[in-house]
Amino acid sequence: MVKKLFLRVIIGSALTAALLSAEDAKTAPKPEAKTDAKSVIAAVEKAMGAKDLKSIEYGGVGYSANLGQGVNPASPWPRFDVTAYTRTIDYANAASKEELTRIQGNNPVRGGGAPIMGEQKQHNMVSGNYAWNLAGTNPVPQFGSTLEERKLQIWMTPHGFIEAAKKGNGCAINFDCEAKISKKTEGGKPVTVISVGVGKYPMEAYLDDKDMITKVEAKFPNPVLGDMLIVTTYSDYKDYNGVKFPTKITQTEGAYPTFGLTVNEVKPNAPARLALPDSVKTAEAPRNDVSDQLLADGVWYLTGGTHHSLVVEFKDYMAIIEAPLNEARSEAVLAEAKRLVINKPVKYLINTHQHFDHSGGLRTYVAEGATIITHTMNKPFYEQMFKMKPTLEPDRLAKTPKVPVILPVMDRYLLTDGTQKIEVFAMKDDNHNEGMLIAYIPSGKILVEADEFNPPAAEALPPVTPPASSLNLYDNIQRLKLDVSKIAPIHGRLVTMADFLKFIGKTENKKVTAVSRASLTGH
Repeated sequence: MVKKLFLRVIIGSALTAALLSAEDAKTAPKPEAKTDAKSVIAAVEKAMGAKDLKSIEYGGVGYSANLGQGVNPASPWPRFDVTAYTRTIDYANAASKEELTRIQGNNPVRGGGAPIMGEQKQHNMVSGNYAWNLAGTNPVPQFGSTLEERKLQIWMTPHGFIEAAKKGNGCAINFDCEAKISKKTEGGKPVTVISVGVGKYPMEAYLDDKDMITKVEAKFPNPVLGDMLIVTTYSDYKDYNGVKFPTKITQTEGAYPTFGLTVNEVKPNAPARLALPDSVKTAEAPRNDVSDQLLADGVWYLTGGTHHSLVVEFKDYMAIIEAPLNEARSEAVLAEAKRLVINKPVKYLINTHQHFDHSGGLRTYVAEGATIITHTMNKPFYEQMFKMKPTLEPDRLAKTPKVPVILPVMDRYLLTDGTQKIEVFAMKDDNHNEGMLIAYIPSGKILVEADEFNPPAAEALPPVTPPASSLNLYDNIQRLKLDVSKIAPIHGRLVTMADFLKFIGKTENKKVTAVSRASLTGH
């Protein structure tokens, strides 16, 4: 009897203990998931072997592309094959050296920045607040957006992002100084996202379930795309002496890829010291100077830097041909135009084509109240471009919005006040840009063109094989029966028609008759 009672007490006590334990388990605090930034960043740093990583060198083969140089507004950026690539990054000193060899990738050649004849080598460097390229052995300083993007690209690498997140590397617009953690859905799956700002540029890194960085997104100002999204994806990680590094890298800027790499070599903590040339350290950023040259009555050629424009005075207004690069360049051109032509509004801006280096200043002219004359195919793209509200670098149109007026040209168009004229023609069979326009000013027999013929130095010998674009320009001049005396290119120097004919191997200009104006319309 005693024995049975003892067993009942033991069993009862055990049951009571079990019930109490279960109740305690319900009320006891559960271990918290790692949702604070410091813990998440530490887990990523450990998973990727980044704790003691000061520098890295990696190489491989892949491709690159020219941002904003598609053959039309809906085409990908022109591609080049990268046959050799090496990049060395010094995270401790915010320095990077990129060396690559590329060849023509798109065949037949279509779009800007092409063709490349044979191999082209590039050396792109950045160290702190200095950037430069190498032309042979000579350093060529780089400024502005080139410098800023190279600095940002260091922190967009997986291990660079970790360093930026650990430091809370600056305060981006709409981002706090310190890194933040959030949850998003990627491919239908929940993912952890680390957000941080580098200067004024917001960045986000996406993590997989192994705490590896699979994607880094950053916003970067672009005069055509506004707050342009740069997306770099990383996959197929491998272990290199304890450091995890991706063997597949792809980057898009805007809507299309600009870079891809298959990595075949990685060296953690490789020697990475990058000497800063004295000539780069002491170089000053080029000023946005504008020089003017009178070409004919009421026609001025505005030059300076890499891209030029023209001002044409009419009875009650003026028209400007080309708005290249960015707002700063357009503001400088506008200031000079208003100095030359007093108290007349800029009524028209003629845009040769949609490539970003030739359309980057268009928003400034919309803000000025000018009508944009461009090829028909550009209208939908420009309508979206003019609606943008950039926040990283707000421009005049963002600050004082105006309804844009776009005048599309399919074949030809005439601006005239009865005396002064600008005739605008669409190029045929153009492989540089399918929406290319040229302008002809009869009063001075002046042809204005972009990228079809970039005159070399006066003492340079003509090419053995003339560029296809220059030969096509000649064919279009003949087709349109234009009586050209001078060519005012958007790139290069003012030349005569005789200079152009010599360049393409034509000994004399065919006599042309004036093109029929019956089919031209205009104002």
